[in-house]
Amino acid sequence: VNTVLYSFGSTISFILALTLMSYVVGRFPNKFSTFLQAFCIITMSLPIVGSLPSEIAMAKRLNIYGTMWGLWIMAFTYNGFYFLILSQSFKSIPKDFADSASIDGAGRFRIMLSIMLPMVKNVIGTIALIKFVEVWNNYQTPLIYLPESPTLMYGFMMLTLSPPKGVPDFYALPARFAVCVVVALPIVILFTAFNKQFLGNLSMGGLKE
Repeated sequence: VNTVLYSFGSTISFILALTLMSYVVGRFPNKFSTFLQAFCIITMSLPIVGSLPSEIAMAKRLNIYGTMWGLWIMAFTYNGFYFLILSQSFKSIPKDFADSASIDGAGRFRIMLSIMLPMVKNVIGTIALIKFVEVWNNYQTPLIYLPESPTLMYGFMMLTLSPPKGVPDFYALPARFAVCVVVALPIVILFTAFNKQFLGNLSMGGLKE
């Protein structure tokens, strides 16, 4: 349960922030959007070693340390290479789509939901799948920020590093293989179910000269 809540919640929170910020930067070029893009590139270039103690201290001061929703809040960020990909995808959509919808009376929010997001749904879906796999396999973040609510990967790590006392390592191998199957099964199911939708043709069309 902890693994499902952490993986799906963090992925949804990340995709929501990433989509909103990428749409602003890609569709509305101005000084603020230029600053956001530059800030993303700079933070990707700076080393993050040594930031963990300050992050833990900040989480404790905000009373989100040790809570599942605290991890969801921490995942609400747009930084990273995915931001550059998605913002460029929004920027590559011709303005004629938005102009045509605006003439028909659609507002900006309606244009974003009904026109822009469906046109980049394959890109968003692919990023969401990759992010879910990344979060699902992550044991360090729950181990640090959810010490009382261990996830499946944390248990797999403990089983690998320290098998049960009195049990030879040879007899612990079936348990490790069983955990590997349990860990890999959801990812295989998701990839098999949405392979064509996520990794299909990413080209966009629909305009007539």
